[in-house]
Amino acid sequence: MFTIHPRRRFISLALAASALAWAPGARAQSETLFQSIGADTARSFAQLSLPGATGIDFRFFGAFAPSYPDTESHVVVIVFEWGPSATGPWMASPDNVKSVPGGMTTFFDTHVYHGPEDAPWVQIHFYAGGLMTASGTFEHASVVPQPASITLWALGLGALALRRRVTLGTQGTQGTQGTQGTQGTAS
Repeated sequence: MFTIHPRRRFISLALAASALAWAPGARAQSETLFQSIGADTARSFAQLSLPGATGIDFRFFGAFAPSYPDTESHVVVIVFEWGPSATGPWMASPDNVKSVPGGMTTFFDTHVYHGPEDAPWVQIHFYAGGLMTASGTFEHASVVPQPASITLWALGLGALALRRRVTLGTQGTQGTQGTQGTQGTAS
């Protein structure tokens, strides 16, 4: 019959318990946007702040279509903002800049920007060089650190140290039996 050593049983149970103690890292909120944008257009949204949140992840992906058949290119700048109320004051991300050729629909993905602090209100701010239509998805999510990963790391190191100690202890006792030699005596 196969039996599990009590230390190994404890380590297995501890690893399983720490995996079950996983805390969600972020809860994304998505806002669908379809609107005309001009030189200075902003949209504000309430943000679901989670307890213990340390920041907000922002992302916009969508398309821009000029409202005119002009052949001239224009620039769109997207800034993510966060603040304590719908009227600000706002903290801002670096600019996300995209050139939009005249008469063509241009797709754009800002990728994820991690804001350094959490806030109850978020805003996406468009600055456009000409009148155009923006359509896409604005995502924002509170980010909560995951303490379970630190617990798993500590348990893994502890298990390796314990295994090394057990392995070293058994290596020292192997090969010591039957090594007592007899000394020959000359007669």
